[in-house]
This record gives sequence, C-alpha cells and structure tokens, in this order.
Amino acid sequence: MEEEQKKQLERQMEEACLKLEMEMEHAAHEHQAMLLRQGIYLVQDVKLHIYDLIDECCTVRLKSPNNARSLRSTQVEVAKWALLVSRTKMSLIWSHG
Repeated sequence: MEEEQKKQLERQMEEACLKLEMEMEHAAHEHQAMLLRQGIYLVQDVKLHIYDLIDECCTVRLKSPNNARSLRSTQVEVAKWALLVSRTKMSLIWSHG
C-alpha cells in the first residue's frame, strides 16, 4: 500500500513539474511578445516624430530659403531620430530573431 502511494505521489509530482514547465514557457513567450509590441510602438512613435521634423524642414525651406542654420539643425534632428529607429529595429531583430 505504501509503495503504491509513493508511486502515485511521484506521478503527481511529475505532472505538476510538467505543468509548471509549460506555464513558464507560455509566460516566456508572452513576455517576448510584449517586448516586441513595445519595440514596434517605439519605432512607430519615432517615425511619426521624424515625419514631423521633415515637415518642419519643408516649412523652414519655404518660409526662408536662405536660413541655412535653422534648416541644418532640423536636418540633424531628423538624422538623429532616423538613427534611433534603425538601432531600435536592429535591437529587436537581435534580441528576438
């Protein structure tokens, strides 16, 4: 009788371990999906900011074509944000690829 209880307890422990492993794997996948979504949202936000800066460049160019300093600083801002998008995309690829 005692041997039977021991075997039953071992089976229950094995089942509990397998269930826990599956839950942990599921949680890891959910976490990875959440990180990917956050990265995608970040890239989208940065792209919108870049579009705004490009519009600003066009506006500066139209309002005062000779104002090279203002235009140049806006172009530098666009380049910085574009670099951020590129790095974020690469980071997403490397960490979740």
